[in-house]
Amino acid sequence: MPRVSPSSAPWPTPHVGPTRRRFLQGALAAGLAALPGGTRSRLHAAAATGAAPAGREDRAEVLIIGASLGGVAAALAAVRMGRTVILTEETAWIGGQAITQGIPLDEHPWAEDYGRTRSYADFRAGVRAYYRRHYPLIPAAQADPNLNPGAGWVSKLCFEPRVGLAVLYEMLAPHLGTGRLRLFLRHRPVAVAADGDRLRRVTLHDEESGATREFAGDYILDGTELGDLLELGRVESVVGAESRAETGEPLALDGPANPREQMVFTHVFALEHRPGEEHVIARPREYDFWRNSRSPTSSGCGRITLAGRSSPAPTWRARGVSGGFCVAGILRRARSRAISPWRSGTPTNTTSVRSAA
Repeated sequence: MPRVSPSSAPWPTPHVGPTRRRFLQGALAAGLAALPGGTRSRLHAAAATGAAPAGREDRAEVLIIGASLGGVAAALAAVRMGRTVILTEETAWIGGQAITQGIPLDEHPWAEDYGRTRSYADFRAGVRAYYRRHYPLIPAAQADPNLNPGAGWVSKLCFEPRVGLAVLYEMLAPHLGTGRLRLFLRHRPVAVAADGDRLRRVTLHDEESGATREFAGDYILDGTELGDLLELGRVESVVGAESRAETGEPLALDGPANPREQMVFTHVFALEHRPGEEHVIARPREYDFWRNSRSPTSSGCGRITLAGRSSPAPTWRARGVSGGFCVAGILRRARSRAISPWRSGTPTNTTSVRSAA
């Protein structure tokens, strides 16, 4: 992969393909064009990477496949311990759930004070500092130590994907600059070489050039969203819900393990309101069933519908996307300016932010 420099290489365009992550990547193609110029140049400089010549193996003490939020956290931990690290990512954006998936972080109620890592605390503080530096906030928002830009209820920190991306690169920049950390974007794992139960190398496909390259490390970590290396390397693993008899956990299943009981997928999509137009489609199969469904484990949440009318936790406010990213109460004199995680020209929530002064 060629070295990326501030002057010679544009920011890579997200690849839109059949996978969930690629779909979300395309939907959230805000890119660096939406960021202030100084931040853009810093991110270009931070993204500088180097690769071995074709046919040779790239090696580091720690190889992390998948720059999800967990993958980035692992990279930070390793380089702070003095290790050399290679971090790869299939898409053009790092950050996983916090960035490319376009949803805020689910966390426990005490995340502002304890029960978190230092890196995660730094990330949260960095997001709020970014908004204070670059957005025209009203005085009350500027002074709020627990600023929640998206005003969503599912998390105390809802933010735009492009802001989280900028903050992650600021955290990685010192290590990318020294070369102790190397980052390879648009590299998809396609094969794994193992020696018994130990993984030795991972072959990745460069989505930009079409070439393949081998990467190796003393330790290989799977930071992908779907556990890609487990399947490629036929690594022994289990999925689903474990039995209480196996783990002793009070909230585990009272009975045999169930591999089909897994965390749900969240599908993120953008909406645009066009007055006077009608775009209602025919009711899909099982529409009435899902419209009236109630989670058997969510006591007190009420019936969840598309409109969120009967739930005490309205669906549209959960993720901090309504009302032009829900910032109408914190922006100063932002008349007719739409605040959205998506770049102009792509589908957006076009509700304008009116003057909050």
